[in-house]
Amino acid sequence: MKFFDKFLKSENKKETKQQANLHPTASFSNSLSFPMPTVTLSSSLDVIWYNSLFSEEIVNIDEFSKMVADILMNVDRHTKKIGFAVTFLGKTYDVIGKIVSIQKAVDYTISLYLVDRTNERKLARDLDAERAVVCWILIDNYDDLIKNVIETSDNDKSSTISIISAIDQTVDEWAKILEATSIKPEKDRYYLIFKNIALQTQIAEKFEFLTKFSQINSERHLPVTISVGIGNSGVNLAESSNLADDALDMALGRGGDQTVVRNGDGFTYFGGRSIEKEKRTKVKLRLFADALVKLLPYAPNVFIMGHKNADIDSVGSAAGLCALMREKQLSVSIVLDEKSCVCKDFVEMLKSNDIYENIFISPAFAREIFREGDLLIVVDCHKAAIMEAPELLDKKPQLIVLDHHRREVGFVENTTLLYHEPYVSSTAEMVVEILQYVDSGVSLLKEEIQCLFAGMVLDTKNFQFKTGVRTFEAASYLRMKGVDTIAVKRLLQSDIDTISRKSYIISKATVYKNCIAISSYDNDSDNANLLGAQAADELLSISGISTSFVLCRKNNVIIISGRSLGDVNVQIILEKIGGGGHLTMAGAQLIDVDMEEGINKLYDAINEYFVES
Repeated sequence: MKFFDKFLKSENKKETKQQANLHPTASFSNSLSFPMPTVTLSSSLDVIWYNSLFSEEIVNIDEFSKMVADILMNVDRHTKKIGFAVTFLGKTYDVIGKIVSIQKAVDYTISLYLVDRTNERKLARDLDAERAVVCWILIDNYDDLIKNVIETSDNDKSSTISIISAIDQTVDEWAKILEATSIKPEKDRYYLIFKNIALQTQIAEKFEFLTKFSQINSERHLPVTISVGIGNSGVNLAESSNLADDALDMALGRGGDQTVVRNGDGFTYFGGRSIEKEKRTKVKLRLFADALVKLLPYAPNVFIMGHKNADIDSVGSAAGLCALMREKQLSVSIVLDEKSCVCKDFVEMLKSNDIYENIFISPAFAREIFREGDLLIVVDCHKAAIMEAPELLDKKPQLIVLDHHRREVGFVENTTLLYHEPYVSSTAEMVVEILQYVDSGVSLLKEEIQCLFAGMVLDTKNFQFKTGVRTFEAASYLRMKGVDTIAVKRLLQSDIDTISRKSYIISKATVYKNCIAISSYDNDSDNANLLGAQAADELLSISGISTSFVLCRKNNVIIISGRSLGDVNVQIILEKIGGGGHLTMAGAQLIDVDMEEGINKLYDAINEYFVES
């Protein structure tokens, strides 16, 4: 306080300008008449002076100074400007200021000025609450729903009208809750516009009302499932509508039966805990196949690329497409890093055929020979970050994507053709269907048939997961082509060392929440992907276990494999730590993380998932 008393005396004596220049606090005199609340702190963050406006604005100065001191605790004395926002006793302030060095001293003072932003922030919040939000509702299974009603009802027309009426009524009920304007532009789509404040309420409630849709037609064992895409944060209705389109595409790409909110900075997901429903109609397949055939004659060179650490589904689907390119007499290459490939036996089997002698090329060589306008077909993935040679996307190719994984943030853009079906068992199944439709005369090599069948076997876990009628139709086609199932079984066998390590992983598993088995293997393993996946599969055979996670180490990467019988969505859990996949099969990679930290991250993600549920 001696410093403060000295300042008061200097003010009372009305020091001359020359005297003020010698006094370390002479600059305070200018602040007496400053038209903003002003306070000065010492280098030890104690209040040493404030003007009358500050004392009128801040009733409890001690409490305010303590709050500000916590913010400025690590301030650098060489900082030129200070700026932050605080909320105090219901008011919001922008605090700006600077550090003033005291002549011939190591000490300094901090001058702060308060700008009351309470009304402005309230107005901003009010405007944000009133901002228009655009929403699309799509009935995922509309055609199957109507078909089911007709097939099981004596009075087809009245029953169909009844189910449509029930859906319309449920949408109207939700629109009333939202105070929304709604229209029905198509038989299976609804377009809503409502205020952001209503959206925030729905987010807080996890869109609980939308579960009412699943109760419609439940007595016929085919409930209504919907995909909802909401565009938020657009500067106008047109931009919000575009965001809603993106959100709906994301919801459908992730398997449907969920709500996705698209903000300017990303996506937020709700629901998505049901298994994808197989679509019996092949309209989309036919459209894609026709477009593909028309595009091929204009492709100077064809490159097929899968994901890093390529598995047999990736390699098998690429091999199946090679047969089509061969039929069309096109030059084709498969981009593959054979060192990181986890299905080397199948690659060697293909290379044993002279036709494949020069088809496999390294990512580095592909980057050298790829030219703008070449055709690039990406199989079994849709994110550039995990492709074998993502740099090829920068060369402006004609881009075709075939994938069956649930859509994630980072979906590759600017595709010429896209065939993305998350309900399909494998990319190999998608390729088989294309081959069936494009030309029954496509000649498949024995090795290609084996790889395609192995891809389906691996991704369906011997036809136990994600297996629909179309899966068996594709398998039947390959059987008709002469697939040797015993040979495939031999190629999929594991060596004794892998089986031993897998048994060790299973033996040390712990059970969490009575149904989740979690285990880890911290020794460095070249086949960590395969080891973790197989161990996670085996853990599901334990009585009472419906979900499993296995963490394995490969160099400086922790690879997590998640499996589920459908009760728990492992995709949503692993997305929280940067992974993705399907409801029943998913994975994630943690770089430069030790095993203990990786396990803790997994537990946090599981806990967060159950809280949200």
